[in-house]
Amino acid sequence: MITKTALRPYVNPSVAFTFAAVSVTGLLMLFDLGDAEDLHKWAGIAFIIAGAMHVAIQWRVLVACFRGRKTAVWTAAIFLLGAILIVGTGDAGRDDGDDHKSEAMEYVKELMDE
Repeated sequence: MITKTALRPYVNPSVAFTFAAVSVTGLLMLFDLGDAEDLHKWAGIAFIIAGAMHVAIQWRVLVACFRGRKTAVWTAAIFLLGAILIVGTGDAGRDDGDDHKSEAMEYVKELMDE
């Protein structure tokens, strides 16, 4: 049987590696520098799995960190703020066919083409 202690040296670096992969492919997609959607999707799935394993391994440490009333209030406030920001975007997931690139992005693309 594989123990948490045996997995720790592999899970922590995999979280960092998959985070880096998702970040780099996200930037590539943002600046239209390549076809990175598939790699971004699979790296994101691997990041979620590695993150879940990391939380499972570090569960006791996380629970110990979040004990106490003051920490619970801060955690709830940050969670609510995040929920408001995500839900408050309204039509963030809707694709109406319009390309919403800013003028700054167009300027960066022009500079890269020169």
